[in-house]
Amino acid sequence: MAGNFGQPIVILSDDVERSSGSDALDRNIAAARAIGEAVRSTLGPLSLDKMIVDPKGDVVVTSDGSTVLQTVEVESPAARMMVEEAQTMEVAVGDGTTSAAVFTAELLSRASDLLDEGIHPASIVKGYHLAAMKAVDLLESLSKPIGSDDDLRKVALTGMNSKGSEAVRELLADICVKAVRRIEKDGVVDVDTNIHILNADGVHAADTHLVDGVAIFSKRADENMPRRLVDARIALVDDVEPKELGTKMGTLNIGPKLKFEINSSEKLQEFSDAKKKPLYDIIDRMKRLNVNVVLCKKGLTDEVVYEFAKRGIFAVKIASDEEVDVVGRATGARLIPHAERLTEDDLGHAGVVEERGEKDKEIIYFEQCKNTDTVSIVTSGRSDTSNMGDTIVGALHVLKDVMEDGGVVPGGGAIEVELAGKIREYAPSVSGKEHLAIQAFADALESIPTAIAQNAGLDALDLLITLRAEHKAGHSNAGIDVKGDGVIKDITTRGVIDPVKVKRQLIKSGVETANMLLRIDDVIASKMIEPPSENIKAPGDIGPDEGFYNTCSPPKPPKRLDY
Repeated sequence: MAGNFGQPIVILSDDVERSSGSDALDRNIAAARAIGEAVRSTLGPLSLDKMIVDPKGDVVVTSDGSTVLQTVEVESPAARMMVEEAQTMEVAVGDGTTSAAVFTAELLSRASDLLDEGIHPASIVKGYHLAAMKAVDLLESLSKPIGSDDDLRKVALTGMNSKGSEAVRELLADICVKAVRRIEKDGVVDVDTNIHILNADGVHAADTHLVDGVAIFSKRADENMPRRLVDARIALVDDVEPKELGTKMGTLNIGPKLKFEINSSEKLQEFSDAKKKPLYDIIDRMKRLNVNVVLCKKGLTDEVVYEFAKRGIFAVKIASDEEVDVVGRATGARLIPHAERLTEDDLGHAGVVEERGEKDKEIIYFEQCKNTDTVSIVTSGRSDTSNMGDTIVGALHVLKDVMEDGGVVPGGGAIEVELAGKIREYAPSVSGKEHLAIQAFADALESIPTAIAQNAGLDALDLLITLRAEHKAGHSNAGIDVKGDGVIKDITTRGVIDPVKVKRQLIKSGVETANMLLRIDDVIASKMIEPPSENIKAPGDIGPDEGFYNTCSPPKPPKRLDY
């Protein structure tokens, strides 16, 4: 921009880096494609694993693209948008994060080719938008309603295909179906609230089991406490101890009116009994309320543990916020600041409370709880690198999607190839250069079956050609059987089906993210500036000869904006 005398007007400081036009687009597309390539190999039943090492040196081995995207740190703003897209998929439908990243990266790759041919970004954006609306409409017509529990089981198995749980998939699928059926209420399946996942050390993946209630990885405060209680009345408290008693120069105040001086062993014993009386009163009051299970957040002293054990009360010495929360939701117990404030209405109820498991790997089970909509799934602990907890969560969310949305479509790349063929038929009906973008959208859809085939070591090009021919012949369920001989005419006979809700969200999120990046023609970022040198003098160190600067504060260090 020039002034009146032909001189440029500078609106950005020297510490700002700017890229604009095709350079900005190229950078954003390259960053997004890099994210897509990073997780591409984790797509499909025979996908490869990623090893992630955090700053502490802890190692996670996973084939779950969502875990990879949520764990790695990225600097490019375009790459961050791709990660945010994955998080959106995770929150919205609980699955499809890898497919979304691969699809979005392919949309941008195809857009790059169109840009090289001179197609304006606005035309590409419009074409992608039209193609996405058409694809979503087609999805609705191609989806089929869910049937029996066996169909739900197939959905769960498909959702776990790329999660590295091959050895126990059948067991996990059965457990997940039972869990969602157990908590279903008026067509709503609240898996995040009503299903608690416990990753417990000492439990092997093959020992994963469903609990009618909740389970916490904890143990009794004392071995003399009962191991199993029937008809449990549960108290959740922050603290049990009475307030500290004041002392001054050998004279002790015991309550507001009781005061005496210690001058003999009998007086000392009398004082000890008087000091314990407030605690005894609190515990006896809990016993009168028939409390027989206590979870304390602040912690229990040895004296309190002893008194509880003597009265047959089952207590957890220190309970975490999460443990208190899940037990409270399941049993109806309310967390009270102090045990002396407990009332009948604050207590929770469970048919059975029992400690099970081997030493130092105990689990406490709260079964037949007041809230019958709460269940738990106990699986292998965090030391198990197979990430059973993440696998189960993913399966539960796809089951939720199907039960609430009601529709399924064939998996194994079948629905993507079917949509791609119909989108190509639709493209010529759109005038202008937008039809080129619509065709590019169709090509991008086929990146998903292509990746599935490549990760299985199959000839992706031959399989894609065969798939297209099968779908053109009317076999809309034809998909890739990576564990068999390639393409089969009806992939649903192998139990490979996906929730239509996941596919719908994949298309919407992918196009939205791609179009957002394609609209950007200017990237302005602050450069990283080195902090001030240590030899810069502070105001008090400035010599008298430096006059004016004595009254000035040193400049504030610049803020750093990392991308």
